Amino acid sequence: MGYVWDSGDHGKFSPDGKVADTFDADAHNAALEAAELAEWGTKPDRFCGYVSGGKLTTWRGIVLGDVVRSNSSRTGFYGSKITAYVIRGNNGACYHGRHGDMDFIRLRKMK
Repeated sequence: MGYVWDSGDHGKFSPDGKVADTFDADAHNAALEAAELAEWGTKPDRFCGYVSGGKLTTWRGIVLGDVVRSNSSRTGFYGSKITAYVIRGNNGACYHGRHGDMDFIRLRKMK
């Protein structure tokens, strides 16, 4: 199960659907983030994160690196915008990746 989002009055949700209201989302999310940070420290060849405000972060907002360069262009698919990034991770490696209208980005380590 991925990260769990607590919507307050409407309940708690994971990518798999609604979870029990008694589920400890904070502890679950903290454990997932700890595993991501441990993986990040090994300089993985591929990694997923979120780009916002010139930073690469985890879902919960821990900064993993800085955007070094970005370039946006329009595609032929209804004029959607694609942004390409080069990111210098705080783990010592550089990564590149692209994303569309969402902040989620899949990265590959540069050689």
